[in-house]
Amino acid sequence: MFVAAGVWKSAGLFTETLADKEPKKNQDASAVLEFWDHYNRASESQNNGDYEQAAFQYERALQINDEHAGSLYQLGNARLLLREFREAEESWLKLTQMNPRSARAWLQLGTLYFCRDEQNKLFDLSSAKQSFRKAHDLNREETGPPLHLSKIALLEGDLEEAERYTDIVLGQNFMSYQAIFLKGYIEWLKGNRKRSNEKFVEAHELFQNFNQTRLVGEGATKAGSRPMLSEDMYCDFIGDRIESILESINESNPETRTGLVFQQFKESLEGGSEPEKK
Repeated sequence: MFVAAGVWKSAGLFTETLADKEPKKNQDASAVLEFWDHYNRASESQNNGDYEQAAFQYERALQINDEHAGSLYQLGNARLLLREFREAEESWLKLTQMNPRSARAWLQLGTLYFCRDEQNKLFDLSSAKQSFRKAHDLNREETGPPLHLSKIALLEGDLEEAERYTDIVLGQNFMSYQAIFLKGYIEWLKGNRKRSNEKFVEAHELFQNFNQTRLVGEGATKAGSRPMLSEDMYCDFIGDRIESILESINESNPETRTGLVFQQFKESLEGGSEPEKK
């Protein structure tokens, strides 16, 4: 049973890894070398924040091997960071057609549909929820989908669902300061002031520690464990709001601000169903 569960959880990731490494059939050696040259140039450009060049090189790679999962995935990431939303969707949809069990493609489609940006005509909470659920079903070890599902549930006013997904995140990652913040907010909404204070202080302390670590080793954290670079935070307006709140509070007794902070957070969520105008 344990073996079967492990295979079920990792099947999507395993097939994606094979798709990344397997060359296209009937390619000669020069074509393979040219493909990897474009792919490596694209990866370097993306790591340096040159997303236009990265997208160009990934497209050149895909002209040689149009079924390379890694190139499709990363091209979508570059397009999203360039705010080219339709093009990003096209890459990830093709990846799901090639491999319906691609958890990372469904996760990024959820990110796209959850992206509340004035230019993003694809913003849609229902589509985001559907994509995040598929990603969660395919990879139960990734906490990104349930964290986003918790945020969507809050926007929809479903407190029970929001708490269920928040608890799933914290069951796997007890240091997720965003999930802890949301847990405190949910406790505040339920009237549990002592519990909400404790969770807010815990989230604040973890965030401060995380920031100190990031400042010390910034070069080593750019790639991180997130599916994309930190620039994609503009797509997660709730996560961005949480981080802004936690960053703005510097006093030694943050619990004195709990009620005010959660009231402001509540007001920001109430206006969060439409794309943000910038």
